[in-house]
Amino acid sequence: MPQRSNFLKTIASSLGAATLVALSVSGIAFWSAHRTLETNRQIAQHLRALNSLEALTSAFEDAEQLQRQYLLTQDKGAFRKFGIRMIDVDQELRQLQILVGTDPREKTDAKRLEEFVLRSLLQLRQGIERRDTQGLAAAVDRTPTRLLDEVTLLTQQIEAIETVALRQKQQAATQT
Repeated sequence: MPQRSNFLKTIASSLGAATLVALSVSGIAFWSAHRTLETNRQIAQHLRALNSLEALTSAFEDAEQLQRQYLLTQDKGAFRKFGIRMIDVDQELRQLQILVGTDPREKTDAKRLEEFVLRSLLQLRQGIERRDTQGLAAAVDRTPTRLLDEVTLLTQQIEAIETVALRQKQQAATQT
């Protein structure tokens, strides 16, 4: 009987050790999968933020061009499209505020961008109102130029932060 008892103890301890190893490997695999999923989620968020910046710049550029077109032609179609692009800019600004990371500099840059864009849209809208009430000369004299250049500079600062963070996340994903 002692041999049988030792045999059962050996089997039980072997099964226990195998179970412990299996649980350890499963735990490591779960942790690694969770880490990979979180990294992929962060990568996707950075990509969405970069896409939002691009869409914001494009919508703002369109709004600026449509405003100029309206000033020159008073085409109601251009005016309607201008209004739609203003809404698009506003939506992209809201989306961007959600997507910016936790970096304080990035949040500050995003806030500056939002304030500048909203102020610029107001100036563009006021140019249209001046065109309708005071004529082309008054509208052209007081319409700011190079708004898009400033928007581009502000978006590039945020893009740089997002791109660095994205590359870091991609590098971390390849190292797991």
